Amino acid sequence: MLFAVGHAKEIVNTFNIGSEDWIDVRSIAEIVKEEMHLPETKFRFTGGERGWVGDVPKMQLTVDKIKQLRWKPQTGSRESVRIAVRAMLAERLSP
Repeated sequence: MLFAVGHAKEIVNTFNIGSEDWIDVRSIAEIVKEEMHLPETKFRFTGGERGWVGDVPKMQLTVDKIKQLRWKPQTGSRESVRIAVRAMLAERLSP
């Protein structure tokens, strides 16, 4: 966000800040399972192939606009999820 503020010329801007790839729910769940050291965990998905009403099976926002400012993502979706899970676990475990 600070990069966009420092590099955009217009007073008001809207940017998507993200990665150039995507990750599915199963992969997110697998990362959480790995980081929590829960190898025996089993997953059960409900809602059919599409999930629940309004569910988005794959979500990827374009980062083309912010890339025009010469910004580029430093991590992909998988690594970003792993970093976030580790941070949440560390926060939960700290006194």
